[in-house]
Amino acid sequence: MTQNVALYIEPSSHHFLKDKLFIVNDGRRNGDWINVPFAHVRDFFAARGISVQTADYLPEQETRVQKIYISMGWLNNYRAIARRSDIVLSAVFAMECPIVDPGLYRELGRAQRFFRRVFSWSDSQSLRHFVRKPLCLEHFCWPQSFDDVHAEIWHRADRKFLVMINSNRLPLVYWNELYTERLRAIDFLARTGEIDM
Repeated sequence: MTQNVALYIEPSSHHFLKDKLFIVNDGRRNGDWINVPFAHVRDFFAARGISVQTADYLPEQETRVQKIYISMGWLNNYRAIARRSDIVLSAVFAMECPIVDPGLYRELGRAQRFFRRVFSWSDSQSLRHFVRKPLCLEHFCWPQSFDDVHAEIWHRADRKFLVMINSNRLPLVYWNELYTERLRAIDFLARTGEIDM
């Protein structure tokens, strides 16, 4: 049977190219099972005869297979891809916040003309300062697994007052941002001995 449709996902980072987006846990960048949703999507479609790969596996030449393209916020390639008749730009997901990745939001205003859907955890009005125009957005929530804990950490008895789990992002835009306040709070709590560093 000849496959008529294939799905290609542009990851949010080059670290997940070459189908590394579908590795459930390699102990590095995708800890805490962050890639489980992508592996699930791949398995779901594979069971229906539809291949799913990262976008770096898109064939260079047009073929008879209809290709569905989804971007997880990486918008460097979509304009060239949009010229091809065998590719549908189905969706782009704004995965990062606008003060950390303002370039993504500047580009979303143009990208929404090419993609059938733009997904965000926010709303158009809240993002207008960064985009400078209205966006037609669909809301999404990122799936989280709360079925397990890190037993070796959970059972520790030598914890201090506060636990904070976050990535160490720095803002590129300082308008109404709270990252700077978070760093000040960490600095204060570290000096008072209330938080483990």
